[in-house]
Amino acid sequence: MEDRTVAAGMRWVVSKADVLRALREGEQGASERLGAISPERFEQGSFEQGWNARQTLAHVASMEALYRGMITVLTGRRSVDEDAPGPPPGAHAPDPEEGDEEGDEDESVSFEVLFQAMIDERADATPAALLGEFRRHRRGLIRIVAETDEALLCRPLGSPETPDESLAATVCQHVLHVNAHVSQIVRSITV
Repeated sequence: MEDRTVAAGMRWVVSKADVLRALREGEQGASERLGAISPERFEQGSFEQGWNARQTLAHVASMEALYRGMITVLTGRRSVDEDAPGPPPGAHAPDPEEGDEEGDEDESVSFEVLFQAMIDERADATPAALLGEFRRHRRGLIRIVAETDEALLCRPLGSPETPDESLAATVCQHVLHVNAHVSQIVRSITV
């Protein structure tokens, strides 16, 4: 991806083929590298937010689900299909009746709080289940990108933070983020 991705000022110029290649290579690399690690090793390491390797993998799996859902909405689809994003089997979903009394009047949620909630939903998931969730959502994301018109993927999103950034560039940045976490896990617990 790096040799075909060009920075034009602050805007990345990325083709549909670049996005699909990055998604596929990222899935294959994560599956091979993380699948080779024994489950016990995932309880080691210390990462962002004080997470261990399993919790970081839960972050990766949940972000894949989040991006898949986001891309579904941004491409105008009605649903993500039968593989809807969500926690893996056996994970505990938050109870909708439980509220945060102090935070009830403020509906805005920081990304840190959102990420931690996504990790907590997957607290009982095994590394194999988390890797399976990642693969399922990555394959769904690949399907959505493959079926999306390239003009839509390459059109600027117009977001307030990055008005010139395209959906394709956003997905590629997500892939780089996931790849960085995979490398971080492997380096930290296989030493």
